[in-house]
Amino acid sequence: MRRSDRGPVRRAFTLIELLVVISIIGVLIALLLPAVQGAREAARRTQCSNNLKQIGIALQSYETNKRIYPPGYVSRVSPGPAAPDDLGSGFGWAAMILPDMDNTPLFNSMNFLQNVDHPSNMTATAVQVANYICPSDSTPTMVPVRDAAGTTILYKLAASNYIASFGSGEIAAPNPSKGNGMYYRNSGLSSRDLRDGASTTIAAGERSHNLSYATWTGRMPKGYLIPTPTTEGGSAWTSFAPIEPASSMVLGVAGITPPRTPNTPSPHVSDYWSRHPSGADFLFADGGVRFLKNTINATVFQGLTTRNGKELISADAY
Repeated sequence: MRRSDRGPVRRAFTLIELLVVISIIGVLIALLLPAVQGAREAARRTQCSNNLKQIGIALQSYETNKRIYPPGYVSRVSPGPAAPDDLGSGFGWAAMILPDMDNTPLFNSMNFLQNVDHPSNMTATAVQVANYICPSDSTPTMVPVRDAAGTTILYKLAASNYIASFGSGEIAAPNPSKGNGMYYRNSGLSSRDLRDGASTTIAAGERSHNLSYATWTGRMPKGYLIPTPTTEGGSAWTSFAPIEPASSMVLGVAGITPPRTPNTPSPHVSDYWSRHPSGADFLFADGGVRFLKNTINATVFQGLTTRNGKELISADAY
């Protein structure tokens, strides 16, 4: 029988053709992955922005009802000529606004007459609040509070990614009650105290746990904040990010020496930090949320963190 009488000849893929097809698929996947990752990050950043918007609404509701903003954190202060230390209770601004965040049951479960680390508050201070967590950060459920040496964990508290603005100075003693931002120890400011204007005054911003930890609960007396462990990047900046009192777990600063912007290469444990590419989300006193880039001018950034610094900041500066 002749070859033409056997019907059409079926050809299989050659090895070269198969490799070409695999290569093309690989290139397409490589092109697609950044787009998918970018879309996911955009969604996460939107959720982070929404979290801050909810916090802003709660802060405004709190001020409307009580005529003042919540304190950065509340504490009795030790007497005497030495630098005053915190004695407790230590509950912070984010704990105070829980009823305005539709979380009254958690608020009612806390014993505000006792310290944050008191056994009666053990259950409540372990609860992670979804609106206080940025989805771009792989934040642990509980974060440690350490002793002054940084070697012993004294207590663990529920994590957060949002810290209130202390201002442009350092929080360490004797300064906790001297913030030039919206929130500091036992602060009780109102909108009339924001002489720089609500639209140019930062109320709160992000802190990713790959720099240092934050909590929504408050400042544990005698507790300290250190850079996060080596596996999370802490060892890379231990020389820049020294141990600070645990008040830095609820408050953030724009440092004076050296000037520090979000995600600065020379960070401090009390700085603002984010895993969003190129910047971080910030809540302003007027309720607006803005994404401030890492490249923002340090002087402009510091001016945005103060409530009455009389800085002239144009809208196109940030």
